[in-house]
Amino acid sequence: PNYALAYSGLADTYALFPNRGDFRPKEYMPQAKAAALKALELDPNLAEAHTSMAKVLFEYEYDFAGAEKSFKRAIELDPNYASAHQWYSELLSLSSRHDEAIREITKAIELDPFSMIINQNMIVWLVFAERLDEALLQYKKFNELFPNEPRFHFINGIIYARQGKYDQAVEE
Repeated sequence: PNYALAYSGLADTYALFPNRGDFRPKEYMPQAKAAALKALELDPNLAEAHTSMAKVLFEYEYDFAGAEKSFKRAIELDPNYASAHQWYSELLSLSSRHDEAIREITKAIELDPFSMIINQNMIVWLVFAERLDEALLQYKKFNELFPNEPRFHFINGIIYARQGKYDQAVEE
């Protein structure tokens, strides 16, 4: 009951449910927020807790400024926490701050180079930034790391289509 990191983990779990197939954010996100608040109450200097709160603020309350402040605080407290950089990059990318997003996701990859989701986010952020050649190069790296991942061909096809390379897109 007094372990802040456990509450942060619980907050992250609740916050990820709506994105991973159990689409009931009105049920889960208030629970995520309550767990994040409890984690912050127990340890106001826990980077993970600030990251958990930022995710709720960003994805559920649409408080982008508050989320950015929490992400920055988390990174200040623990610059080696890959998830803080990853989730902050998502906020930046969806705010069309592409260069900043790519800088943050690059840091996340440096910290956790074998994370499938972090590597995948890098590709998506490059596509959003219209840096399609870089996205294809990143996808080649992704395929080397995760050769059996079926999303490789699907997203590769999207990149080729956006480049107007329709024959290659269909092949993928």
